[in-house]
Amino acid sequence: MDKEKQFRLVGYYHLPNQRMNPEENMVLEAKELAPLLEISLQSIYNNSETDVQIKNLISTPTVFILKDKENHLYGYFTKDKTVRLTNVKYNRALVKFMPLKYKAWFTPGQEVDLIKERTIKNNTPQTRIDTLEVKEEDLFELWGVDNREFIGFYHKDTKSDGYLVDDIRKTNFERIPPYLSNNESIKLWLKYPQKGIALDNYYRFTWILSHKHNSNPYEIYLDYRKPPKIITPKWFIPKIRNYHSIHD
Repeated sequence: MDKEKQFRLVGYYHLPNQRMNPEENMVLEAKELAPLLEISLQSIYNNSETDVQIKNLISTPTVFILKDKENHLYGYFTKDKTVRLTNVKYNRALVKFMPLKYKAWFTPGQEVDLIKERTIKNNTPQTRIDTLEVKEEDLFELWGVDNREFIGFYHKDTKSDGYLVDDIRKTNFERIPPYLSNNESIKLWLKYPQKGIALDNYYRFTWILSHKHNSNPYEIYLDYRKPPKIITPKWFIPKIRNYHSIHD
């Protein structure tokens, strides 16, 4: 295996009686990689800024999903300290996605830097994500979605002459988390009114990455190439049914 290959944590499974089927094809390569990933995960565990929840995942039976820069997926099982290299997949509806803080690229066997999107007072350099490196798939992972469509509330901005789309939600009406750079809810400001839709209503919109600010590499804008869509019962009810069938 390429010793310079870099990986990134994507998500994890942490269920009662959690297990992972062993690697059957690339057994030697899996045995070579396993102790290196163990070292890197332990560096996260030993970091004083790591959250208690993440420490608990590392110290208990958890299957971590990772990917390399060619988007190949890997699995690492903390209980057995084993690796899967082939036929690794994950279910977006069931997997828990890693917070951005723990998604820096790393070389197995080396320390994993935690991502910090703010510069501390003495201007010490912090690990950052280059906005040009961020892809749509990264937000899919972060938010647990399959596409760029979202639901938002369209209304007049009382602080300016423009308009806002806020209360941003997934298409099953789950809230989309705030930006990690400032912990503020995502709000999309519009200079002009949107044609064909009424104020003070929820609609289906489409986002696009701005690729403009390294301080907020996940910043999104409204994709004007995709006109807003009305939320109809025929479209919405199956979304809710599917959500409850997964979570009940």
